[in-house]
Amino acid sequence: MPSLRVLSKDQVDLLLQRSSNPNVSSELEIINLMAEIFSAYSFSPEKVQSPHRVTIQTPNHTVLYMPSRVDGMGTAMKVVSVPKNGKGGLPSNILVLDEETGNLRAVVNAAALTAIRTAAGSALATKLLASPNASNLVVFGAGAQAIAHVDLLVAVRPSIRHVHVWNRSKERLEPVLILLREKHPCITFTGLVGQDTTLEEAVRNAHIICTCTNSYVPIFDGHWVQPGTHINSVGSYTLDMEEIDQTTVGLPRKIVVDSRDACKIEAGEHVRAVNEGQRNPDTDWVEVGALVKHPELIKQVRETEDDVTIFKSVGVSAQDVAIAEMIVRRAEKDNIGQMVEN
Repeated sequence: MPSLRVLSKDQVDLLLQRSSNPNVSSELEIINLMAEIFSAYSFSPEKVQSPHRVTIQTPNHTVLYMPSRVDGMGTAMKVVSVPKNGKGGLPSNILVLDEETGNLRAVVNAAALTAIRTAAGSALATKLLASPNASNLVVFGAGAQAIAHVDLLVAVRPSIRHVHVWNRSKERLEPVLILLREKHPCITFTGLVGQDTTLEEAVRNAHIICTCTNSYVPIFDGHWVQPGTHINSVGSYTLDMEEIDQTTVGLPRKIVVDSRDACKIEAGEHVRAVNEGQRNPDTDWVEVGALVKHPELIKQVRETEDDVTIFKSVGVSAQDVAIAEMIVRRAEKDNIGQMVEN
């Protein structure tokens, strides 16, 4: 008789801390999983079905449907409801199918999974491109993405010792700083709010910058970015959103993207650079999967230690399949979750 496993947010958070390999941390296991996904996405299209998201408008939300299938992993669809008033959270769940029977196998709360899989992509790019001795990190945003980015970047760059976290409001920033200080007691965390006069200094001293906001205007001046800086930009996902300015977009030799096709549709600041003749996606954009599959290509992106690098991510639904399947398998192994029979 068919049964359905339902995993709550707390259960997912618990399962995210467990690793399938006692010799590899959960963070590194997820990063390695994203490397596998991006490589397959770029070089084995017959194994990855990842159509562009479908959008439906309701009175209060923009609902996004993101289906995907990866050979050897499974089939799933993430559903995300984006509030039109900009308030509240982002309700999201992943539906995992049983490929043998066609029945729904699991419903997984995706509140943490989206942030984790996105941050894992950034951590992968950071591992490939950032200075191995990077110690100063600046994170823009104070949501789940920001927290996940700190957690996973520290996993690939344990040399990080100073983190500035910027947010528009102090109210949301303070609890995030408290949480991060508890999780990473050996790192110094400093909060920046709005037009803080020390923001320029923080950016100028940064070895790694992560932008995790929903901003429609650039959040820092590209002239502040110093040689050798690596930037992970994950917040903008529509053509009218721009987290980074055109000065910043023009700094790298090439832009590293999660998906060339998806970024042509959604990466606002980078599409603007294309439309204005500053960038050519066919020659100036390289998928991170290509760097995983062919590490020698990294030299085309970062020829010298002084080269600025950018990783732009708008999200690939195949990432959701991979991380949801990982979580469901852990839940099945440890018998976690509420079972609904028949």
